[in-house]
Amino acid sequence: PYGYSFILNMLGILVPIAVVSVMRGGLVAGLKDLGLWADPVRPLLFGLIATAPSWIGFLLTAHTNTGYTAREFILLCWLFPLSEEVWFRAFAFGQLFRRARWNFWVAALVPTLVFASEHLYQSHDPMKLVGILAITAFGALVFSYFFVRFGFNIWAPVALHAFLNTWWEVFTTNQTALGGWSDNVFRFGSIALAFLLVWGAPRTRLLSWLVPARSG
Repeated sequence: PYGYSFILNMLGILVPIAVVSVMRGGLVAGLKDLGLWADPVRPLLFGLIATAPSWIGFLLTAHTNTGYTAREFILLCWLFPLSEEVWFRAFAFGQLFRRARWNFWVAALVPTLVFASEHLYQSHDPMKLVGILAITAFGALVFSYFFVRFGFNIWAPVALHAFLNTWWEVFTTNQTALGGWSDNVFRFGSIALAFLLVWGAPRTRLLSWLVPARSG
């Protein structure tokens, strides 16, 4: 059932790489422009630590999805978030913000609306659709911020997105992006911790290595 989605998401990674590589005059230059050439280790550790409220909260509430498969884990938790971040953040937002010099909010809003609209298939209830639209749009704006904050290292929003998807898919059985109130407490707690880390980590000796110092 994931064959068509796999192809689309692979195109979501390969097409931006091809287009930007042509624009920048080479594959390495294209990968650097999209933030894929950057070191992934620090962002991945950042994502793991920042999403602690989610994985701890889900573990404590024992919402375990026992029917999960390895293929679903690879696709839903990591490939799909990588594709969405490369396409919507590194490519769409990145080109509008960095190259076209659009205002951050305007540059983030355009791909955010497209990203959010892709999740509207998950329900036919008007109130749920509003909730799904709001929470996915909010997430897209947050991921755009962390892309910029980490010096256009795309692995920062990829890590946050992928780890949030991982805890959501593995430890819950919710079928939509909206979820229940406790699930959203955990998710918003993770986003809050991520913001706290980018503010506080550079100011502390213990965690100064985790988040790059703000520049510009």
